[in-house]
Amino acid sequence: MDTNTKEFPWMDESLSPKERASLLVANMDLDQKINQLHGAMATIDIYATMDGIEDDEGMEKLAEQIQVERHVDAIDDLAIPRYRITNGPVGVGMGDGMPSPKATALPMTIGVAASFDPSLAYAYGDIIGEETYTLGQHVLEGPAVCLHRLPISGRNFEYFSEDPYLSGVMGVEITKAIQSHDVIAMGKHFAVNDQEDERFRYSVEIDENVLRELYLLPFEMLVKDGEVAAIMSAYNRLRGTYATENRYLLNDILRKEWGFDGYVQSDFWSARSAAGSLNAGMDHEMPDAKWLNEANIKEALADQSLEEETIDRALIRRFTQMFKFNVFGREYKPGTIDAKTNGERARRIGEKSAVLLKNDKGLLPLDPTAHDNVLIVGMAKFAQFATQGGGGSSKVDPLYTVAPAQGMTDVLTDLESSTKVDLFVVADDLSNLEDAKKAVAAADAVVIMAGLVATEGADMKTPHQPKDQDTMVDALLGLNNQTVVVLKDSTPVVLPWINKADAVLEVWNQGVEDGHVVADLVFGRVNPSGKVPTTYPARDEDMISYGHEERYPGINEGGRFPNNSLF
Repeated sequence: MDTNTKEFPWMDESLSPKERASLLVANMDLDQKINQLHGAMATIDIYATMDGIEDDEGMEKLAEQIQVERHVDAIDDLAIPRYRITNGPVGVGMGDGMPSPKATALPMTIGVAASFDPSLAYAYGDIIGEETYTLGQHVLEGPAVCLHRLPISGRNFEYFSEDPYLSGVMGVEITKAIQSHDVIAMGKHFAVNDQEDERFRYSVEIDENVLRELYLLPFEMLVKDGEVAAIMSAYNRLRGTYATENRYLLNDILRKEWGFDGYVQSDFWSARSAAGSLNAGMDHEMPDAKWLNEANIKEALADQSLEEETIDRALIRRFTQMFKFNVFGREYKPGTIDAKTNGERARRIGEKSAVLLKNDKGLLPLDPTAHDNVLIVGMAKFAQFATQGGGGSSKVDPLYTVAPAQGMTDVLTDLESSTKVDLFVVADDLSNLEDAKKAVAAADAVVIMAGLVATEGADMKTPHQPKDQDTMVDALLGLNNQTVVVLKDSTPVVLPWINKADAVLEVWNQGVEDGHVVADLVFGRVNPSGKVPTTYPARDEDMISYGHEERYPGINEGGRFPNNSLF
């Protein structure tokens, strides 16, 4: 972007990013400042829109409505470019564009954590950062480093682990990789946003040592070790105060204690006030101006609950990062992602994320030349199609996918095997389960595929795979002594049939290369070297919430702070 530094002195690259940001803000009038405090999407009533949504398909439809326009308006008179923002803990998700751009759907971040390999986390972030830059986006909303508190939490697939140090190490490497591409990484969701049910309402009541040692540690590592440029504030309350208005979190801890010098963005519609949020340390509202609009800001200035210097502070914080990451000097010229190369990279990452849960009889790996046929069996979502990401705003529109049967055929061909791959799709209502049992008994070898795809906006009702897949797996085991169970999960699940299975492989939600990854693992081209990053409950009663409503989903206390969740 060629600009005149006499007319626009903040475009002088010899100045520091903060000096440039301060010069820019000093030359803005109040209306221009207000314009830059928020995203430019047309305001919708998120509460009315979410009313009645109870499943992942409903949340996906809602997400499709809000996927475009993830940006802040340009101001040409000040040489401020359109600021383009995309979601992306598991690949470049819903970004600024019509429609949202296609990208490489990567394995889940829980799988990255399962590798226990920081270099793999960097490789993961490298793909995300490269594709974000290629697509002309400036900000990647990720990594997400909240903890797995419950196996039923809807966003566990975006988070790494129940372990704070593991989550922090992986998050730091991904942050470094993303930002190496001149893309701003945004750590989220600050803080203790680890359940989706009632996420707009609940308040977390937590002891200080637990907050510090567990839930804040990964964020502290992002700030101090990863030098993350932005933080996204959460939906929920902490001790009665919304995260976007929580000065203790956003100022005292984040800035004073940790030395964070980036900016804080609200999660979508998580802001609850104008003056209150800005004074507490929130700097930018997304995706629209529900609170940081002209009427609210000018009224707050008039009644002196807000000062213009606080507005300036918020803008300088964000513009500083925009100058630091060359947002102002970059022409918008979206390129083309190398789908084949990045797909191969995703395949390597996925293979290193898989966890061998059981192989007591040494059944795995299957010999690719020892069978005339291999039967893939399971419900369509897991046995017929590639299993991608979770639902909600982080869902990636994939450049391509490799289905299970196609992937297995490809790998067997590469191994010079003549083994035939068959597929039996079990009906969601199990109406053809008897036929499935016959097919399993007649096959030379069997790969049962089962799993779950979690979603933002809704926790699961139980820690079991949906559509009664436990019954399906249990019924299919014991019919063929060459049977492998492959799990494709967003989060750990209860496995009531585990004692009947000889071989169980957890591959997580794999993304674009699902079919190839599973086949490479099953036939021994690669070793499943991952370890579970989160505890698998043996039974429902093992969850901390079982029989304790005050722990989850929380209880009302006099109506003052609805749905308090005790940690």
